[in-house]
Amino acid sequence: MKHYPTYLQALGLILIVALFGVMAALLVFPFTNANSMLAIIVVYTVSLMGGIASALLIRKDFSFPMTRVDWRIISLGCGSVLSFHFLSDPIVSLFPIPDSLKEMTSSLYQYPVMSLLLIVLLAPLLEELLFRGVVLHGFLKNYKPSHAIVSSALVFAIIHGNLAQGLGAFFIGLVIGWIYWKTNSIIPGIIIHFVNNGFAASAIFFIDEKDIMKNLSEYFAEPWMYWTIVAMGGVVTFLSVWALTKKLPTGEEFFKVQTEKNDTVEL
Repeated sequence: MKHYPTYLQALGLILIVALFGVMAALLVFPFTNANSMLAIIVVYTVSLMGGIASALLIRKDFSFPMTRVDWRIISLGCGSVLSFHFLSDPIVSLFPIPDSLKEMTSSLYQYPVMSLLLIVLLAPLLEELLFRGVVLHGFLKNYKPSHAIVSSALVFAIIHGNLAQGLGAFFIGLVIGWIYWKTNSIIPGIIIHFVNNGFAASAIFFIDEKDIMKNLSEYFAEPWMYWTIVAMGGVVTFLSVWALTKKLPTGEEFFKVQTEKNDTVEL
């Protein structure tokens, strides 16, 4: 018997999330501006909580693994995802910045408290419960770990809806997914996600709104300074991932693929 969700069921789950979002929008938008931060928070929260609740009901398991994890593993996870932002900047800067991301960035300055609530607290918690606690958890029960981690990270990247965020989201999904597989705990992912989003949102305290959408290279007077930062990001990313391979548990006993060797893996 297959565990929930399979690949196709994960697509169905995303549609359920979208459906809850549409229903929330229909209820909220008549009473407030569709672009208001309050409306965005309500629609976002209802859509993800609706998806999580539906998934838990379908799989008939309302628990999430919360195994205690060495703080050094969490620190290395944070180091790898933060440094990757600098390493990937030359590629990310090639992608156009979508209007939705510009509006969200602007809202950080206009409604800092509510925006930080959404980006730094709600998003890490709800997204980790959904994408790691439900989607990846089911994938790890059904498929090879490498396939499960990559595919769940890809879903996580696509759900962001733009290339500017997608590359970073994919890498974060890989790192957090790897740690989730090795530790059987949702806690590291929530903390790493929290630190990542907090790092990005903290820019409002140091950068003027008119400069916030500049590429990283524009903040440096000389090109060599920029490329030094990129290179340092690559070194820290590599060392953090390498150190994780040494610190993470070697056992794989938490997840077993529920198919016989000669069975065809179902979608």
